[in-house]
Amino acid sequence: MIANQQYEYFETEAEKVAYFGEKLGINKSFLPARLYLNRNIARSSVRYFVDQFPMFLASPSPVVTFTYLHDGANGFSDFLRHLEAYLPLFRRLSEFRMLYLSHSDSYFARATEIFDSVVRIPLESDIAEDLLRYFRVRKLWNEKRYAEVTDAELIFRNQARSRFKGEVFEGLYRGWRMGLVSAEAIRERLGTNDRKHSVAFGTSKLCPLPVPGKELTEVE
Repeated sequence: MIANQQYEYFETEAEKVAYFGEKLGINKSFLPARLYLNRNIARSSVRYFVDQFPMFLASPSPVVTFTYLHDGANGFSDFLRHLEAYLPLFRRLSEFRMLYLSHSDSYFARATEIFDSVVRIPLESDIAEDLLRYFRVRKLWNEKRYAEVTDAELIFRNQARSRFKGEVFEGLYRGWRMGLVSAEAIRERLGTNDRKHSVAFGTSKLCPLPVPGKELTEVE
């Protein structure tokens, strides 16, 4: 459990919904939600933030910190689903922080990589401009004009290749290369990132729970 007096916690679902809705003006449709069906009365209800992970403000900063507690089960599939559920809300925030908590620091590198690829990089970058840059570098490489490709652009191409994988992007590339799809058409289709995001990700190791019958030792 995280306990620190300088943190202002949102302890209930109602407090979280009120903060994002009333304080930040974010529609409920962007909040992570789950639909529950009551078979006895044939009525459904929507619940928000059902994961119940701690969420807080580190006073006096107005930047909200989300947390994720990894219990070691299911690898990273639950973490990935968690991020995908929160993405609509993340996109509405200009600045936020996420803290990944685990009893083992062996998960930290992979968790950071997943967060960067799913959340931070897409939010902080402009997808249309990144795609056009990828197309330009890819075209130079395919035409064997290697001298015109810098080391930085080669690294970018290798990273973007998996990001822009799929028939939609392949179709856009073919059309762009043949002069049938303009850069402006791609920008119009994908949109531009006119919302500036500042995204931070941190990791922290949880202290192990005490074992009954054993003396507690101080953790440095």
